[in-house]
Amino acid sequence: MDAYAAFAEIYGEWSAPMTEDVPFYVELAREADGPVVELAVGTGRVAVPVAQAIGRRVIGIDISPAMLQKGREAAEAAGVDLDLREGDMRELSVEEPAALIYCPYRSLLHLPTWAERRRVFERVAAALEPGGRFAWNAFVFDPAIAFPQDRVARPFPGSTRIWVYAEHHPEDNRVDVTAFVGQPGHDAR
Repeated sequence: MDAYAAFAEIYGEWSAPMTEDVPFYVELAREADGPVVELAVGTGRVAVPVAQAIGRRVIGIDISPAMLQKGREAAEAAGVDLDLREGDMRELSVEEPAALIYCPYRSLLHLPTWAERRRVFERVAAALEPGGRFAWNAFVFDPAIAFPQDRVARPFPGSTRIWVYAEHHPEDNRVDVTAFVGQPGHDAR
C-alpha cells in the first residue's frame, strides 16, 4: 500500500510556498564532484532544479510509487535526467559512493522514531565517498505553537482547498499532520 498516494495528488499545491531551500541544495550539488542523491525525492520539487543546474543525473529515492510517478513526469517535462528509485531511505544503498546526499523539506521527520532516523544517518555515512556531504532540513519543535493547533482542522496557508489537522503527542515530542482536500464535515470529492 502506498501511504502517500493521495498526498501525491496535492503535493504540488502543498509544497508551492516552499522554494527557499532549492538554491541551497543547488549550490551544494554544484560543489559536489560525484554522484548526487536525494532522499524522499517525491515529485522532484528539488531534484529537477538540481539536475537542471548541474547538467547531470540525480538519483532520487522515495518509498511512494505515486510520488515517484509525479517525479518522472516532472523530469520528463523539464528534460532532465533523474534516476528515480522506489526504496526506503532507512535501507539506502547506492552502487557508487555519493559526493552529496540530501533530504529536503523536513522529510527525515516522516520517520516516527529516533532509532529510524539514526538508521538513515548510518546508511548515509556508509553511502558517502570520503569527504562527501549530507544535508537535510528539519525544524526545532515548539510546543507553544503546537498546542493551540492541536486537534483543530484549519485551512493550509495559501490554499483554498487543502486543510490540515495536527495531533500533538507530547510523550514522543511529535506532531502528526494530516492533509486533506475539502472542509471538515464536508464531502471532499
